Amino acid sequence: KSKKTSVSDPSKATVTAGSGAVNGTQKLKIKKMAAAGYLTGAKIEGKNGDKVTSSTKLSDLGIEAGSQVTLNSDGKETAITIDEDMKVSDFVSKLREGGVNASFDESNGRFFISAKESGAEHDFKLTGTGTNGVAALKSLGLFTKSDEDISALEKTKAKGTFASDGSLDKTATKNDLVSQLTAYRSQFTTAVENQTTANSEMFSVQTQKADIDGKKAVREGIVDYLNKKKTVLEAGDTALEDAQLAEENGNANESQKALLKTAEEVATYETAAENGNNSDVKWYVNEAQNADSAKLTSLANYNTNTIIAGYDSQLADLNTQLAEKAKAAEDATSALNSIKTEMSGNELFSGFVNDFTSKAESLTDEEISAMADTAVSKIESAITELTEDGVTGATRVRGEDAEIYLNGAMFTSDSNNFNINGLSINVTGVTGDDEISLTTSTDTDAIYDKVKDFMTQYSDLINELQGLYNADSAKDYEPLTEDQKAEMSDTEIEKWESKIKDSLLRRDTTLGGVISTMSTAMSQGYTVTLKDGTQQNMALSSLGIHTLGFLNAKTNEQYAFHIDGDEEDEKTSASQDKLRAMIESDPDAVADLMSQVAQGLYKALDTKIGAKTSETSSAYTIYNDKQMTKQIDQYKKDVKEWATRIEDSEEMYYKRFTAMEKALANINSSQSALTGMIG
Repeated sequence: KSKKTSVSDPSKATVTAGSGAVNGTQKLKIKKMAAAGYLTGAKIEGKNGDKVTSSTKLSDLGIEAGSQVTLNSDGKETAITIDEDMKVSDFVSKLREGGVNASFDESNGRFFISAKESGAEHDFKLTGTGTNGVAALKSLGLFTKSDEDISALEKTKAKGTFASDGSLDKTATKNDLVSQLTAYRSQFTTAVENQTTANSEMFSVQTQKADIDGKKAVREGIVDYLNKKKTVLEAGDTALEDAQLAEENGNANESQKALLKTAEEVATYETAAENGNNSDVKWYVNEAQNADSAKLTSLANYNTNTIIAGYDSQLADLNTQLAEKAKAAEDATSALNSIKTEMSGNELFSGFVNDFTSKAESLTDEEISAMADTAVSKIESAITELTEDGVTGATRVRGEDAEIYLNGAMFTSDSNNFNINGLSINVTGVTGDDEISLTTSTDTDAIYDKVKDFMTQYSDLINELQGLYNADSAKDYEPLTEDQKAEMSDTEIEKWESKIKDSLLRRDTTLGGVISTMSTAMSQGYTVTLKDGTQQNMALSSLGIHTLGFLNAKTNEQYAFHIDGDEEDEKTSASQDKLRAMIESDPDAVADLMSQVAQGLYKALDTKIGAKTSETSSAYTIYNDKQMTKQIDQYKKDVKEWATRIEDSEEMYYKRFTAMEKALANINSSQSALTGMIG
């Protein structure tokens, strides 16, 4: 279902269409591009006009020790306190640790700071704490003020309490902030306690439910056993014996196989009950041994209608409780997140969220007081900054989200990439109030190539299988002995052995069955829904995809498929291109047919090869791989055993030969002695 999209002005956007994209023309307006926050510092010099380098101490720039600046980046707040020995390179490192890209250009004498990601949410803010902090930023060429900055400073200032003369009343302000933070502490503590209690209660109900589920499963197993025991009992010993005999002879019918399987499951359950420690299971197995059909039915009904029904009632009640506890846990978590969001939205308190989250219930009054002092300092800094002008030469670019309008609907993104209803849009320029067109259509070439690729791979595979099945006979070629190999060259040996290997599957019935299964599945017809809603029986031949037949196809390529109108196929290039025409007129029908063909092929192979393992073969293997492995292991064992026998025989004969030599030597010695005595 491949789609493609063309853009009327490619310099403004590139678009990739997914399979779910809607065909047609849409209008796109690009109002803003996503931008990362950027701060270019003003050029700075030392006290006497000296050049500033990375090793220059900040104190040489007139910055007082103890001055503090705060970096807020992507939700993280970092306080940087300047000491007497801090160098420019140290300050840059602190900025980087705070989550921004930072560097100092010695040749231009400027700091360059930028957010690591584009978008308003990932922007950063650099502020000075108090008069000294603002002065430090000025000395570093980093103090800037925009209308947006002024608005934020005014908002911070408004959180203070002021005396009648317009000055900040620090005591009243701190008391107010302490009250707010204390209230947050109480809210956090309550929310955390509620969350903990709800989760604990939910876990308790889950534990009870798991226990009842387990007990119910045991009773269901008992009922299943009793019903199967009844089936075997009613069948009778004669039927069971007949089924076993038929199974041994390989002619058992489905009914007999089912009976044997049921009997086996009954025996397995009884063995497990005997070896297990469940007294209920053992009692029912014991009762079932001498029970008639009626009693087995009675025992099964009692478990089903009384015990299991009781468990179901308990489970229904527990499920109701579980839903209530889950809702309570969700509400508690929602309340906790709401408090976090509220604190995060207050720039005086946003830096304290982590402390409240991790230890709200244990926050001391002293810690609350210290937090309030920090917040008062932020208000004082805002008041100071409002009276200061930005440094000339420093520029600030705010992080912004990209903003587009697709068919009149607005979408924003912190990057220049959008994924909307199957379209992946990458904006590369602004159109203003002008609109550009995005035209989506079916990608006929891509679909055609996918179908062709599938048919090519299938044909290559079926050709290979047929070549193996029709391989030349190697009846006159026996495996070479070591002596024969010694008399032949490596090339001769390779050719000889290849001749044998290539013929291993010649006329193999299993392989022939697989080839037949595949070719039959690929030629079947399927019901396809056309674009007008009607249904039609279609096959690959309906798309002009077919084999050439045994008379026209090359050797071992009789089952390979060719596409009419395929320019690369000399056999069918002159024929009418039905596949491309169908893709252009009804691509969904083509996709439907090809999907069914692939599924049909898979199902046919699954049935033929079998997904089940057995004693002789593994799942999805054509040959008895397990049996062959056992045979090879036995051959190795036999070879080792015979080698041992040969060694034992050799040792026996060596001993006999040695004994014979000794006997001959003794005879010769005695004979020589006797000859000497006779003279």
